[in-house]
Amino acid sequence: MIKNICTMKTKLTQIVSALDAELRNGDFSDDSHNGLQVENRGTVSTVALGVDASLEFIQRAKEIGADLCVVHHGLSWGQSLARITGENYKIVKFLTDNNIALYASHLPLDAHPASATTPSSPAPS
Repeated sequence: MIKNICTMKTKLTQIVSALDAELRNGDFSDDSHNGLQVENRGTVSTVALGVDASLEFIQRAKEIGADLCVVHHGLSWGQSLARITGENYKIVKFLTDNNIALYASHLPLDAHPASATTPSSPAPS
């Protein structure tokens, strides 16, 4: 079982600014709307990291007390949130009802030097 051992709260805007600067979201042309996709009431004490912004992931994040989810595949792609219905409605409602913010980073995370998806240099022979 994962437990939240952090009691310090940080402003959501500070975390978003740091992530935006580190990931250089503005440098990428991407169908994903990288960055903050859903905000909370403004403070964060626990962050959950995941691949997809699925309802199951966000529900599990709530179980550990997360108030910010950072994911690789967010909710907002192209015109995907032109209508908030079906599964997207359930996810957005769960996030807002539970004061959980959602931050997504697709291509910027792929390209980040510390990313597991960034090709590494070949080992010296």
